[in-house]
Amino acid sequence: FEISRPELKLAGVRIDAEQWSRSRMSYYTGLSIVSADTIVPASPEDTHPITGYPEGSWLNYVSWSPNGKHITFTTRSPGGTGDPPRGPLQLWIADATTGKARPLLGNRRLNTVFSSYEWIDDNTIVAAVLPEGVSSPPAKPPVPLGPKIQDNSNGKKSQNRTWTDLLKDEYDGDVFEYYGASELVTVNVNEDAEGHEGTPLAPPRMYTE
Repeated sequence: FEISRPELKLAGVRIDAEQWSRSRMSYYTGLSIVSADTIVPASPEDTHPITGYPEGSWLNYVSWSPNGKHITFTTRSPGGTGDPPRGPLQLWIADATTGKARPLLGNRRLNTVFSSYEWIDDNTIVAAVLPEGVSSPPAKPPVPLGPKIQDNSNGKKSQNRTWTDLLKDEYDGDVFEYYGASELVTVNVNEDAEGHEGTPLAPPRMYTE
């Protein structure tokens, strides 16, 4: 069912509007830690599974902290029958020693259309989240904003454009900016209390890597 989901095709980017992410992403169904000298795939007794996140979640954007003490990743719902509703990805962190995971950023969710998050030191993450109080997406105008005119009265031959999914009008531009805009926040994984929604770092706009 993942391949058949609707997607927005804007400026060469394929967007999953329900998840505020790129569409048709691959995913993991579980994470385990093994020692550096273990040959993989490893036997179950040689693995240390990450636990504590919602069972059945799809996992993405896995990253180690620079000091190797933590592992971060995102969770999302598969959206199948009996699954929780689909929505933007949630950031989680796991202790590399115990394997126990906990959510970060409280109720804030990531906008991963262009960026997700990055470790900037051993304890601090900067994350691209949905702008606070984000409203509904732009409504499509009931009538066209104007006629689309093509003129070849001079008979000049020109090559057709080869770029995919170009923005066609102002509405496409508004939708692209709506789903591409995120707010940057920082979180200290050791000092910030559980449920802390991050410290604002930069205002909502389109941030690209």
